[in-house]
Amino acid sequence: MTRSLRIGVVGAGFAGRSAHLPAWALVPGASVVAVCDIDPAARARAAAQAPGARLFADHRDLLSFGVDAVSVCTPNVSHFPVARAALEAGVHALVEKPVCVTPAEVRALGEAADARGLVLMARHQLRFDPEAGAVHARASSLGRIVRVNARALRRDRIPTTRGLTDAALAGGGAALDLGVHALDMALWLTGFPSRAGARVVATTRNAYGRGEVAGYRNHWGDWDRAGFTVEDGASAQVTFADGAILSLECAWAGAWSEAEEGTHCELIGEAGTLSWRAAAPSSRRLSSRPPPEFTAFAEACRGLIPPPLPWRETVASLEILDAVYRAAREQRPVEIRGRSLA
Repeated sequence: MTRSLRIGVVGAGFAGRSAHLPAWALVPGASVVAVCDIDPAARARAAAQAPGARLFADHRDLLSFGVDAVSVCTPNVSHFPVARAALEAGVHALVEKPVCVTPAEVRALGEAADARGLVLMARHQLRFDPEAGAVHARASSLGRIVRVNARALRRDRIPTTRGLTDAALAGGGAALDLGVHALDMALWLTGFPSRAGARVVATTRNAYGRGEVAGYRNHWGDWDRAGFTVEDGASAQVTFADGAILSLECAWAGAWSEAEEGTHCELIGEAGTLSWRAAAPSSRRLSSRPPPEFTAFAEACRGLIPPPLPWRETVASLEILDAVYRAAREQRPVEIRGRSLA
């Protein structure tokens, strides 16, 4: 018999309402019993999606109420304290990407989870894409990988919420929001090459976000240009110690063609090339079946399977993003003193 899971959702903004609450409603044996948000209006909207759930303004009160696992859907910079409080309370944590804004924070959470036998998992839903799985299975046929091109591009999708455009809340812009997906997929598909000794050059830009591009129309409407303190796009190149190169391009806005838009990874090896492209967001909308990342997380919480997305893998993309931001800020190449996944 499936052991029931009491779920708490912390953060009832866009991610909580559009992804986590609908997904948990479909997972067998799981029920959302508590929702937390500091905004009363957000709590009220979430209540309609989780009838009977207790509503809280403070995540510590939600944890005291008693849950088995939480979805952490708050702004990026608060992922760490909320997830840490959950783990310290003996509660499993599924965290919206990025898990944290620095690799050191992820390591601290991961070590806390391991010490308590708990599951800490990022919501990198693209890992569960069947086509990505097929490319992952065939990657060894390419021989030594010499280049990876990773892209996560939008043409007119600047977020309109401060949680993503204010650096004090988000910790970063398009690179943390979109680039982390592309990097995670690129690293996973290529077996997580060692980052130790890798050199990174990068640039960031925010002309669209600052309102400096004449005639630009945002699909999601107007946003606070004066308060836009993150990047709307970033470009980077990572040269690994063995000479392999990973290029990254990510943006919320730009004059991309329709073919360029979306999340893509191209793997170029000495014996061949493979490519993967994420399905369009409209085709990934919830069906009557629970999203596989939520089901896998629930099974891991029940002890039926190992964590399907180990936290040590999450550190890898954040180590690179940390170097991307440093290289762009300091306008010079920086070296990663990365660790292995062991």
